[in-house]
Amino acid sequence: MILHSPWLLAATAVLWPPMPIPHRLKAGFKEPRTHSRDPVALFKSWRNWIDLFRSIAGVYLLTRIAVIADPDTPGSGLRTMMVTSAKIAQIEHADAVLTHS
Repeated sequence: MILHSPWLLAATAVLWPPMPIPHRLKAGFKEPRTHSRDPVALFKSWRNWIDLFRSIAGVYLLTRIAVIADPDTPGSGLRTMMVTSAKIAQIEHADAVLTHS
């Protein structure tokens, strides 16, 4: 397994959940809420698009650049999958803690 630490940190920073916006700054970010059951309504918010592209970039950095399986080392693919899964689990835990606190 080849681990590129600077790219791992970059992938972590890109995938890390954004911090909540303080109330005094929320006025500029307000969008009308539509409680629609239509899945197409998800694509109407610009924040959803930013989050989508942020997650695509972070997963690409993590799986293609930061952690690479060495084809010459037996078992490297499994170790690579374990490191990648552990990093994604760490970020998901942080997201759960930040959004439900």
